[in-house]
Amino acid sequence: MLRLIVARDGTVREASLLAGSGHSDLDRASLAAVRGAHLPAAPSPEAPAELTLRVPIRYALEMSN
Repeated sequence: MLRLIVARDGTVREASLLAGSGHSDLDRASLAAVRGAHLPAAPSPEAPAELTLRVPIRYALEMSN
């Protein structure tokens, strides 16, 4: 579970780990993926300057033949 602080323009200003996966490599990869993300801008100038979001990240392993 990640915690993101997102600016009104959609920029991810901060990303932190709320609950880890139990694997540090996966946790680092999750944080790296969202730090470069850009969400849609707020639809209204009256929107808060920042939003705090909780984002669940789920991993699944697939076997290929």
